Amino acid sequence: MNMAPQIEKAISDVDQLIIGQAQELSDKLKQHRLEMFPPRALKGLREFQLAEVARFLGVTSGYLRNLSLEGKGALPQVTPSGRRSYTAEQMEEMRSFLEHNARAGTHYMRHRQGSEHLQVVAVVNFKGGSGKTTSAAHLAQHLALTGHRVLAVDLDPQASLSAIHGFQPEFDVNENETLYAAIRYDDQRRPLSEIIRPTNFPNLHLVPQDGPQTQMVAFMRSMFKNHVLTNPMLRSVAISDAAMTNQTLYEVERRQFTRATYDRAMEAMDAVNDEIGDLIHKAWGRK
Repeated sequence: MNMAPQIEKAISDVDQLIIGQAQELSDKLKQHRLEMFPPRALKGLREFQLAEVARFLGVTSGYLRNLSLEGKGALPQVTPSGRRSYTAEQMEEMRSFLEHNARAGTHYMRHRQGSEHLQVVAVVNFKGGSGKTTSAAHLAQHLALTGHRVLAVDLDPQASLSAIHGFQPEFDVNENETLYAAIRYDDQRRPLSEIIRPTNFPNLHLVPQDGPQTQMVAFMRSMFKNHVLTNPMLRSVAISDAAMTNQTLYEVERRQFTRATYDRAMEAMDAVNDEIGDLIHKAWGRK
């Protein structure tokens, strides 16, 4: 008996279920976000105290305070108690003022100039949950605050760096507006310059990443049908920790982890591996 039509129908039903659920979840989350935030809401940035600004500019607090008292450069916000603070934009305005009024041989503009080469910094680690995104975000923001022009490229499948800077791929980034648009190999490929987004830090721009794995699974299954597994693999600390000792999850004991963490990882791992095993058996003609 030819089971192919029934198998294809079952796969099609799963496709539609995944796509429908993903769309429903997306609509609900978008509705909730619109209720909580204005449609054009952008992530803000706090003001910086005088001592912080002096450190980022490379001057003393006393010198910066005197400039403020003399009305030179960007004028800070002053509280009734006399505390001074600057926005990030005012800090860059002050940096420009210092540069144009500096003594010969003294510079305050830190960004690349003339024939200086672009510098590429990659923040990587084989272990999951090791602070890659956090380290990259702090580095990018520090360089921006100290006067460097920074382009952060989010390569994390979770799009965490994008989220930190106020861009949720589920809501704020439309189709073909992520890194994928610049590296794809078809007629929809776009120049990287069209993908870059400004952030809440004046000198920092971002190339956002693609959305969550479940969205990608739905997208890929709609295109490739039964060539994509139904069960997604879970990102797990248990799996990453086991790999750090050159072991798999099957080689370590459950008592070495939090039981719930181990059980979730093992359940996901078994589901994926069992599905592949079933495909092998079907190829052999087994039920």
